[in-house]
Amino acid sequence: MIRTMNLFSLISIKDDEVAQKCLSILSTKFQPLEIETINSLCCELAKSGAEISDLNDFYIGFEIPQISKEFDLLRIGKKKIINVELKSIFTSVGKIQYQLKRNNYYLKFLEKDISLYTYCAREKTLFSLDKDGNLEKVAFAKLIEDLRTQKDIFTGNLAGLFNPSDYLVSPFNSTDKFLNTEYFLTSHLEVIAKEIMAKFGEHKFSIISIKGKAGTGKSLLLYHIARKLREENEKVLIIHCGILNSGHKELIKRGWEIVSSQDLDENHKINSGFSVVLVDETQRMSKEQFDRVVLYAKENNSLCVFSHDKNQTLFGGEIHSHIYDFLKKHSDLRFELTNKIRTNKEINDFIYAILGKSQKQIRLSENANIVYFENENAATKYINSRVGWSYITYKNTNELETNVVGTIGQEFDNVIAVIDNSFYYDENGELTGPKLNMFVQAITRVRERLEIVIVQNLEVYKKMLSFFE
Repeated sequence: MIRTMNLFSLISIKDDEVAQKCLSILSTKFQPLEIETINSLCCELAKSGAEISDLNDFYIGFEIPQISKEFDLLRIGKKKIINVELKSIFTSVGKIQYQLKRNNYYLKFLEKDISLYTYCAREKTLFSLDKDGNLEKVAFAKLIEDLRTQKDIFTGNLAGLFNPSDYLVSPFNSTDKFLNTEYFLTSHLEVIAKEIMAKFGEHKFSIISIKGKAGTGKSLLLYHIARKLREENEKVLIIHCGILNSGHKELIKRGWEIVSSQDLDENHKINSGFSVVLVDETQRMSKEQFDRVVLYAKENNSLCVFSHDKNQTLFGGEIHSHIYDFLKKHSDLRFELTNKIRTNKEINDFIYAILGKSQKQIRLSENANIVYFENENAATKYINSRVGWSYITYKNTNELETNVVGTIGQEFDNVIAVIDNSFYYDENGELTGPKLNMFVQAITRVRERLEIVIVQNLEVYKKMLSFFE
């Protein structure tokens, strides 16, 4: 757990090795140059009348879990947040302003007043955002006053205040926010987006592969690229491999070109003129559909981006397709997303455990639960009583209900999924059964809370309970 520190205390440590050891205990990775910048800031604050007590309880180098969003200096009060970013030299108004606005976006979910500053050491200058979001040079006395008016300073587990799923805006479930650009990509997604945009700038046929598990931000990345290219008046086609949801339909109303892969039958031809073709959930395409898209992109000198997750296949035909081998051999750029954003770490650990993939017992999260019923009727009554929960269901081994297919690419705050008597743990201790892929599809749609309802399968229930302390 990251801890707080008095900044004057930190700069009192004149030995760099000792200072680094101190920071490692605080769970931060600040470098000597950054410590020098803190030293410079403290000197300027002292000149303006700051007392030792004014710089109590700062989190140094805090990073939001799963997001890789870092804040140099952060102090959290009951009603006010103070954030100070550190620069060795002044860069540009645009860059500093962008960073502070980005910080404001991530901090606003704590629902407190926010004061944002940037300190440039070489110029010994302090900047802040005004009420209109414009960058202005301010006196150090302003920061001191802010610090002194901050009350009831928080010194606990700061990571617990942040919910990573708040920051993954879905183009489907939060369509207005997406269209109004009320979102930011993680640093990793941002780098990938820039590389793809640069590849598009070459104006030639290219294939790009984006691989990632559910919740890593694949769809947001894809639709972000589409939005950026549409702003440049490029003609963009998005192919969604599944049933179009309400978010898709809203985007179509707003002029977006989006089709379902189901429309790519033998009689359908993609209209010419698309300079970019973006395919979401590629793993659910047939070989014929995939080949048709690649051929179109090649004939029209288009950029073609395929987003996929091998773990999210639903039917055998998808699993045995040649798509993955083709993308591995022929992609000009290949990216893999590994950090899950949508689901919090406790839920990730829970999912990993119940699938039988964890090597040790874990503590059962308050956001995860397992419920057992001996008959289907009782289970149905229980599920119907869970107001505010999304029940993602299927009928039998081969037939999938619409509401399951419709979850592709979406997420839900609270999810209920069912395990019936067709599931079992194999000789390797891993959960299996004819509906496993559909079950995984359901449980990886969750953002906040997950509940597993087990029906007529006491053996699986007993085994599952053994995974937890």
